[in-house]
Amino acid sequence: MRDNEALGRRQRIERFVTDRDVPLTRLLLYTRWFKWGLLLMLLMILSLPISLIKYHRVTPDGFKPVIKISFLDFIQSWSLRRGALKMMAEDKFDDSVHAWHSSIANHPGNMEYMREYFRFLMDHDLRRSKSKDAAQNGMWFLRITQTNRTDIQLLAEVFDFYDLHTYNHHILNTLESDLPIDLEKKYVKTLFRAGAAEDFRKRLSKLSSEDIRSDPELKLYRAASLAAWGPPETALDNLEMIRSKLEDKDFGPLAHILNIQVSQARSEVEHYKQSLDFLIRVGKDTLMHHLNYWGMLIQEGRKPEALQQLQRYNSPPRNAIEVAYFGEVASSLGEKDLALQFLSTYAPQYGYHETVWHVYAQLLTGMEKWSELRRAALIIRNSRYVTDALTGFSKFMEARAAVGESRRLAAEQLIGQVLQHKYAFAPTGYFIGQELGNMGFPAEALSILTPLESSYKDSTEYWETIFTLASSSGNWEPLFNAAENLYRMDPDNWAYTNNYAALLLSERRKPETAVSLTYELMNRNKNVNIASVINHALALALNRRFVEAVEYMKKIPSETLSAELVPGYNMAWFEIAYRKEDFDTAREYGLKVDVDKLLPGDKLFYLETWDTLNTIQ
Repeated sequence: MRDNEALGRRQRIERFVTDRDVPLTRLLLYTRWFKWGLLLMLLMILSLPISLIKYHRVTPDGFKPVIKISFLDFIQSWSLRRGALKMMAEDKFDDSVHAWHSSIANHPGNMEYMREYFRFLMDHDLRRSKSKDAAQNGMWFLRITQTNRTDIQLLAEVFDFYDLHTYNHHILNTLESDLPIDLEKKYVKTLFRAGAAEDFRKRLSKLSSEDIRSDPELKLYRAASLAAWGPPETALDNLEMIRSKLEDKDFGPLAHILNIQVSQARSEVEHYKQSLDFLIRVGKDTLMHHLNYWGMLIQEGRKPEALQQLQRYNSPPRNAIEVAYFGEVASSLGEKDLALQFLSTYAPQYGYHETVWHVYAQLLTGMEKWSELRRAALIIRNSRYVTDALTGFSKFMEARAAVGESRRLAAEQLIGQVLQHKYAFAPTGYFIGQELGNMGFPAEALSILTPLESSYKDSTEYWETIFTLASSSGNWEPLFNAAENLYRMDPDNWAYTNNYAALLLSERRKPETAVSLTYELMNRNKNVNIASVINHALALALNRRFVEAVEYMKKIPSETLSAELVPGYNMAWFEIAYRKEDFDTAREYGLKVDVDKLLPGDKLFYLETWDTLNTIQ
């Protein structure tokens, strides 16, 4: 029964189709290839939007920014890589580099493609035109691989080949020990070219005599080091050795490069110029060579000549350090518009290096170009090179623009976001901290600067900044820490010693040290310093030498004291009297103490002691 009904329905459909001329319907019902083709076409239409969805994460866990790619990106990256290899085989190197860039841009997490790209750069000498590409992609590769030792060694080879010695110094510092001997030699040479003289000497001393003797280049590097920074009795002999190689067919280019660094260290402008002219002729000069030469001209009092050469220079930079240094030199020569034009062009290209943004932000701030400062902040956040630290720096740039435009509330909100980021590259944190202090946010500046102590523990500038900010914000611990470190670094500095002694007294710490320092300060100059006498008397009291303390205090002419010394004078009498249990005298001077003008430790001691004193009959 049911079979008959089904047969009847099919016959009715066939009559319907037969009675009407509908070719598409006929194809759909009776042509198998058409049905499958239509189905495939529908699947392709449906899959197209799916293939555009960026769902596949290609960056490691914890990596910022998180990068996801689509299936279409994956296919395009594969296709572009094949194109790059084909053009490489046809010796179309510029086209091949462009294809490699596009392939990596479509799949920025494909380590194997990047390794192939770096091997391509090593196999073909493209140093004159592709150093920028090696630097850009190399720094991205370094971030993605997260200091994988094998990949760092590959990258070190690339950076060495493309004369990116500052970059190589940075990445090889992450390995330091147990390098293969060939890479160890490259690292030693890199240290010299990066200007790290002390590290070069230490590393060179670890190589055997045979290692140095078997490498003619390394012998030249050693001679250059001794000529530039060695003892005077051997410097001239080594200098002669370097300059004897300037006309050598095999080692002439390297000798000129080394002679440039030696001449700079010895402030020999004409010898520097001789080697610079040679490098220009053979196409091996860099922007950094010119920048250093202009700096030497300025030191020689030849600023107009330096300015003229700066204005004529028109070759592009090869790395981020050159971009930043050009901005600084042009600004120092008064060419702020030229510096701005240069940085606005190249900062986005070399945005992976935070120093470039420091210089750019400083220039825009000095020129009060607040809208451009905000625009630069957006460029940072939209770059594939953006890191957590750069995101924080971009927020700082917006905050600085807000302060410049008198939008204090907006600035405070942005600074709150700045504090949420970590600054692994210490100079970025230092830059932000200093600027926040200049903007009137000392407490926020301290929260950025204090974690950087390990990087700047031997910098007087750092500790002076901490001391100033802590004084402004009333933050006691950083203030004492800064005073202690400044005294540690320069105990002969009167101001450092005085500040440290005063804070020891205020904190009631190390009374024996305090009495020694205050006595030294009191007797350091022929003219008696009243503040030192007050501090010494208080130090004596802390050591329970009350008779001597009172004698010193009585020598002070209280009637002629300057207004700034009166609070300390009254506080000293108050504490001495209290400690020797002369409570009436303590009350007399305690009533005169101006609490608001005391150091934090003195203020705390005064308030606690005054409450105790009021309970004593």
